[in-house]
Amino acid sequence: MTDSGAVQRFTVLVTYPTVDPSWAAPRIESVDPRVTVRVCDFVEDKQRRIERETTPDAEHLRRSAPPLSPAQAAAFADADALLALDVPIDLGSVAPKLKWVQAIGSGVANYISAQLPESGIALTNAAGIGAPVIAEFVLARLLEHWKRLPDYAARQEERVWEFAFGRRVAGKVVLVVGLGAIGGEVARLCGSLGMHVIGVRRTWKPGQSDARVAELMGPDGLDDALARADAVVLTASGTAANRNLFDARQIGLMRSDAMFVNVSRGMLVDEEALVGALRAGELAAAALDVSREEPIPPDSPLWTVPNLRLSPHSSAAQEGYWEGLVELFCDNLQRFLKGEPMRNAIDPAVLSTAENA
Repeated sequence: MTDSGAVQRFTVLVTYPTVDPSWAAPRIESVDPRVTVRVCDFVEDKQRRIERETTPDAEHLRRSAPPLSPAQAAAFADADALLALDVPIDLGSVAPKLKWVQAIGSGVANYISAQLPESGIALTNAAGIGAPVIAEFVLARLLEHWKRLPDYAARQEERVWEFAFGRRVAGKVVLVVGLGAIGGEVARLCGSLGMHVIGVRRTWKPGQSDARVAELMGPDGLDDALARADAVVLTASGTAANRNLFDARQIGLMRSDAMFVNVSRGMLVDEEALVGALRAGELAAAALDVSREEPIPPDSPLWTVPNLRLSPHSSAAQEGYWEGLVELFCDNLQRFLKGEPMRNAIDPAVLSTAENA
């Protein structure tokens, strides 16, 4: 937070190229006459971003960090606030004036190696903006499977006319693991269609409830819930603490007629175990919008395993997202300049390597 009366000039740096400065910059600058928007792209390789999520304290990430260009170095040095997807490692050393980073997505694990708390830099994320459309995507995958839409497409291609009835949706038990913005929307949509929704969240106390789910439980209840579920939807946060949350044991607890959907992060799932379960008929179907390695290599077994639906990290939608992001940023910018609490503020403890080891 800051004392708005002491601020003479406030520079907002936008580093993600998909945020169009032709309309975003005027909107941001309209918040306060002291605000100036500066644009300078900084985007890391996707695999490096994943590495920073999974091993944030790895020394080789610092050694292999590409040097900033003169233009990037000058832009970061001048920034008071940042609207970004990626940031340099040890951000405080290259951006000594920086007070706040607004992430363009909901995941924050890739910011751990930036050492924001050590530099006194606040972090807010964009949780909630993409949640409705990601939840729609999850529902589409569930309906695609239960209503046998791929079978109908195959029969049309083969010009075969024979009955192939789908399954009833109402009454299905859907387990949502992670009840953040996305998980909450998935629960709400599924519940609206008459499904029995079980929610699992990391922080839970006995007796606690949530209007979006029929049952709410903590991690201790996960095993029993897996055995009951017709579908399991993974929307938990992509922190190192959740790495391999769904390993061979957890996957083995799911019913053979169940479906598994992951719209979280690839590192949360043991893909080898998932492939094995699908090939052995121990799991009916799965849909992955994320994978441990992105893009998926051409020789990966994920491409050909039966009843596995892949999408290239595209469950969100571009339509309306950037407008929503800029409006969130403008609201937070106004709050920051007034010294008020910001929306979607991330607890500094989440950004500690010790916490996520």
